[in-house]
Amino acid sequence: MGEVRDKPIVAYVGDSVVLECKMEDTKPKPNTWNWYRANETEKDLINPEADPLRYGVQNKEGKTRLTVHNLTEVDAGAYYCGAVYDISITMSRVDLRIITFMEPLKPFLFIVVEVLVLVSIILLYERGKSQGSQPMGGSPDDSCAVDTDTSTTTRQRKV
Repeated sequence: MGEVRDKPIVAYVGDSVVLECKMEDTKPKPNTWNWYRANETEKDLINPEADPLRYGVQNKEGKTRLTVHNLTEVDAGAYYCGAVYDISITMSRVDLRIITFMEPLKPFLFIVVEVLVLVSIILLYERGKSQGSQPMGGSPDDSCAVDTDTSTTTRQRKV
């Protein structure tokens, strides 16, 4: 077959996706094309006539396209296109990954939560620091007082 994909095709839930297989120009053109979906250990033949609202297949001489409509998370997995010749079938694999709309938002949400936590920690630290500079009894004017009794010359603190 033609180009081999090493990365899966990524699509969103509810969208449509087009999977394509091409035959190299140097190879003979196949008689027909078939699409299969991997089902654990087997490959199930996809019949677009049985479910035309869900699948569409376009076959041309050197390539084929499978369109899957209204994707669900169940549609994720391996798909195989088969070029059918008189002697055998040549297969190629295409992987499909289905994601929800929340998946791309997850990193953004983690960053927002991290910023909120850091801002809260900074605010709590600043609040504690500003309260720590004042004595525990109230206003700064009440911290020391001189006894006005003239009989003693020692200073006493008010408790």
